[in-house]
Amino acid sequence: MTINISIIIPVYNAENTILQCLNSLANQSINQKYYEVICIDDGSLDNSFAILTAYNNIKNLITITQQNNGPARARNKGAEKARGNIILFTDSDCILDYYWIHEMTKPFEESDVVGVQGRYKTKQKQIISQFEQLEIENSYKKMSRIKYIDSIGTYSAAYRQEIFMKYGGFNTQYKEASGEDFELSYKIYNDGYQMVLNKNAICFHKHSEKLFDYLKTKYKRGYWRALLYKNIKNKIFSDTYTSFIMKSQFILVFFSILSLPVVLIDSIYLLFTLVCVLLFVILCIPFINFVGHKNIKVILISPFIIFLRAVFFMTGMIFGVIIILYKKFKLENVR
Repeated sequence: MTINISIIIPVYNAENTILQCLNSLANQSINQKYYEVICIDDGSLDNSFAILTAYNNIKNLITITQQNNGPARARNKGAEKARGNIILFTDSDCILDYYWIHEMTKPFEESDVVGVQGRYKTKQKQIISQFEQLEIENSYKKMSRIKYIDSIGTYSAAYRQEIFMKYGGFNTQYKEASGEDFELSYKIYNDGYQMVLNKNAICFHKHSEKLFDYLKTKYKRGYWRALLYKNIKNKIFSDTYTSFIMKSQFILVFFSILSLPVVLIDSIYLLFTLVCVLLFVILCIPFINFVGHKNIKVILISPFIIFLRAVFFMTGMIFGVIIILYKKFKLENVR
């Protein structure tokens, strides 16, 4: 028996979702003798570990436990135990398509390919969930136009084992799942390696159903993005996942809000704010046009959510920058 594929899943308080994830991995198009599933319980406080140890529908299931230290460390620990020469990553709240393993590993038939990004889908009908799915699909559209990508998210990721270990895995400075995956793929891409998107490698995910939950996620992404851009500066303005339009929206909203307290002092600030708002509205048009061909209901809320998305993301990034500067200041004073 030759195990050449290792699937790694960090698990934290996932008692409501992990069974569906495991069941989808137990029912794959390829024979179980060729892959192993490594679950790393990250100090769960619920019944996750008990569910993992009792599960017996996957022939090669390995359960590891660690003190709570974040998903980056959990994934690295799983990779250290992996026997496969191809490492796949997914999340404990994902349900994998029947052909997921096959499609995630298929691009490695090309010897130059070292990484693969799969695709999110959702079965949810809530309008916020639909907006989030369309937001992601818009990024896939951008990625589909190019041959090689620089951004791989761990919800559906694959790497050659030797490449993953060469770069030391994920940066464990990220204590939440929000940036460590892109940092690794940016490093690999910057060194000239080839990574691809496979739109046929599908995993189903449950997106945010409420606006506040969606915005809270964007805040966290912004917070950790400060560390990401500190470490990989050449991706601040451009990468294959996040469009320049979206990044421009973030900047325009930031400067619009920044100028509000002084608009009454000088008319030039009012004019500046109005120009920023106008440019923001113009930059919303491509996404609204994309949504119009997919889900007409989402169009009406799109400008409002896009604005709030920018506000929460930039707020998170500002706090992230403040924390980085504070830690730097503290370290310099200790020296």
